Amino acid sequence: MINSIPLGDSDYIHHTNILEDKRFTFQDLTQASKDVVTLKNILFEGKDHMDKPFSPGIQFSIHYNFSDIVDRFRAYIREVILKMYTEDYGIDPGFNISTFWIYYQHNSSKPAYWHSHPKSNLLRYDKTVGRETPMQVPNYKTCVLYLQVPEDVKESGKIWFSPNRNLKLEKDNKVTKNDISVAPKQGDLLIFPYYTPHFPELHTGKTARIVLGSNIYIKKPKSII
Repeated sequence: MINSIPLGDSDYIHHTNILEDKRFTFQDLTQASKDVVTLKNILFEGKDHMDKPFSPGIQFSIHYNFSDIVDRFRAYIREVILKMYTEDYGIDPGFNISTFWIYYQHNSSKPAYWHSHPKSNLLRYDKTVGRETPMQVPNYKTCVLYLQVPEDVKESGKIWFSPNRNLKLEKDNKVTKNDISVAPKQGDLLIFPYYTPHFPELHTGKTARIVLGSNIYIKKPKSII
């Protein structure tokens, strides 16, 4: 069951927990978290956070298969969002592209700031420069699946959303009375419009926040009129 949390006058954050779908268990989430940590330690040996000023925590794109259960979660996310598109527009979503990434946030990570995900980068070969270069495509939805949450998530470690699409992004994580926060539970899936400003709070607990994120691009059919 997907619930809708109002955000401003017209937008919603859609929320469900994958454990409500009997295809998944706590053991699946635990295994996925272990697999992510194994991969993180291969890619970033000995690190719990990055030193780059605008890379809070450790983030890495998923262009490959490394975990059977993470692959199942990826398929589930696509299924949920494509069904949402069908219900929104009454048409088959047709051609679509899903990009995924992992976000690992330790309690020593730097602060994250307001940001949104208007576009995804796809690689294509550019013969003018003789190599692959990024091509941007507009997103339909952004979502985050919580594989693991810090133990103090209700006190710190929530995720904030703002209805202000014109919010100045980067270097500012102040909140107002119009912004809302969600204290996620393990297995929570939050889906929201690509343009929604959001940021995760830092946490102080020893348990790292591990999130599987995704952007979905859908090619809209051309009108015949």
